[in-house]
Amino acid sequence: MRRWSDDSISVGTAQRATLVEDRSAPGNYVMAVSFESAESAATNSDRPETGAFAEQFAALCNGAPEFREYDVVEVYGQ
Repeated sequence: MRRWSDDSISVGTAQRATLVEDRSAPGNYVMAVSFESAESAATNSDRPETGAFAEQFAALCNGAPEFREYDVVEVYGQ
């Protein structure tokens, strides 16, 4: 994840990423990646580096990674 974030946040279009582990199910992780817009996220997804990382990441997972898209409604405490 560090390698991905170094590339995608500094070179790609990702603004920030947060990796969390489920306390009640250790070994289960969720990564939330923030982008300026849906278009910016799509641009990042189209990068060859992103595709290569996705393949490497999938190889580390027990099952297929799930990707979801959300819109920020409100932010607290920033």
